[in-house]
Amino acid sequence: MALLGVAAIMIGTTLPEMIRSFGLTLSQGGLIVSAESTGGLTAMFAGLLLADRIRKPLWILITVVLVGLLLGLAGLSPGYWVLVVVFFVLGIVARFLDLLLNAHTGDLAPKNRTQTMTVLHMVYGIGAFIGPSMARWLLDQSLPWNSVYWIVGGTYLTVAALSLIRTRGYLSLADASPADDETEISAKDGVPDPENTRRQWVSVILLGFVVLFYAVHQVGTTSWLPYYLETTLGVRPAIASAGLSFYWAGIIASRFLVSRIGSRIGETRVLIWGSVFGGVVLVGSVLLASPFVAIAGFILAGVLTGATIPLTMALAHGHLP
Repeated sequence: MALLGVAAIMIGTTLPEMIRSFGLTLSQGGLIVSAESTGGLTAMFAGLLLADRIRKPLWILITVVLVGLLLGLAGLSPGYWVLVVVFFVLGIVARFLDLLLNAHTGDLAPKNRTQTMTVLHMVYGIGAFIGPSMARWLLDQSLPWNSVYWIVGGTYLTVAALSLIRTRGYLSLADASPADDETEISAKDGVPDPENTRRQWVSVILLGFVVLFYAVHQVGTTSWLPYYLETTLGVRPAIASAGLSFYWAGIIASRFLVSRIGSRIGETRVLIWGSVFGGVVLVGSVLLASPFVAIAGFILAGVLTGATIPLTMALAHGHLP
């Protein structure tokens, strides 16, 4: 999950270099990120059909290998459109890996989902914090953006090889399945209550809309914050990349806090008020157009909204394991 965070978030630092390298317009640069997100959406539909039918530990390792190979292939792309296609496929595989990690964690910890999910995503946040700073450091050593992708892809393959050596027995284990009393579906004579099932699906769909709007914010910030800080507010590239890392530091802090106190405050209350105040802070930090205010505002928005994804997943697992 930490490696997934590194690969997903370093696009914010490397995208300006891709734009300069291929001579792209802003909309063409945005298409690279959109292609990856479109691939991710495709993976979600595949996940609906496959995630509960395959051996998750084994497929987690397989997808780690595939992500490593695709990152290396991105670094080898000879032209813009090849890069777009590679990022589309990368989006499919990386999102499927993300889905498997979340689903498997939900299987392993059915009675403590909120804490476990937030810790899992806190680890992702640590990778996301490292990604931009690591990419900027490599670029500052006069390496091209391609080399950054080769290095991270090679790290994926190395970790997969080491994991294969140490976890072969674990890969053959069957997945844990939720116990009957965990399904939270009231039934009489073994028949689920249709009204209760319908309410659960409505709740999950509403949680899906929460993630939809949050993803617009998080993916948009990750992709464009360094470029915005550099070109609009005139800060140096190193500070722009640090700004993205600080934003993810706020998300890490959010997930750590929620893992400790989320159940006591109430998951729904954290979601609602975090989103309200986070939105206000985000709008204000952009309208004031000051580098310091922008970075501080994005950090605070990260703290207020950073636990959105693990919280919605924990709540959804509770409705429909």
